[in-house]
Amino acid sequence: MSAEPITPGHPVVDFAHRLTARLDEFAAVPVWSMTTDQQRDTLRELAKAQAQVAALRLRVLAEAERSGAGQERAAATAADWLAIETRQTRISARSDLKLATALEAHSLVSSGLDSGAVNVEQARVIVRALDRLPATGEFAVTAEQRAAAERHLVELAAHHDAKALAVLGRRLFEVIAPDLAEAYDGKVLADQEA
Repeated sequence: MSAEPITPGHPVVDFAHRLTARLDEFAAVPVWSMTTDQQRDTLRELAKAQAQVAALRLRVLAEAERSGAGQERAAATAADWLAIETRQTRISARSDLKLATALEAHSLVSSGLDSGAVNVEQARVIVRALDRLPATGEFAVTAEQRAAAERHLVELAAHHDAKALAVLGRRLFEVIAPDLAEAYDGKVLADQEA
């Protein structure tokens, strides 16, 4: 990690430092004395917080990519720099950068992640499903249909995990264009066979 001191002042920088300091304080706090109600409540809240922190981290990563922050170590991307600095695999860091960039075009998914209503796995699946919708050709999806599809999947995220959302996402065209769904499925099947 870089030994350079970070000049505090930006609220996100201050938050990150305060968060890690508070987490350090709780590392040794025993949890055996929690009631089962407290355990359930805490697990829900921590899952929500985890999604919210991930959303913030992804926004910062996308901005670091735009600003060239990864060039400090001659890294090709901010994701490559992050992988080096945090001992992540490059494939994982690059996947995060891809999601961070995609979220900029999917405001409802991004808002869901910001609020903790959508987790990172769900966000990846939703973005993948939306990106599979045809953008050109006879089955091209309109901006309104794409927005309806995004809204539909974000609403489903309240009740389904990422695996179930992936299955539902494969049937997304039926939801936004039911009159064309059979012809579209036939075309997709023909393309796969070819």
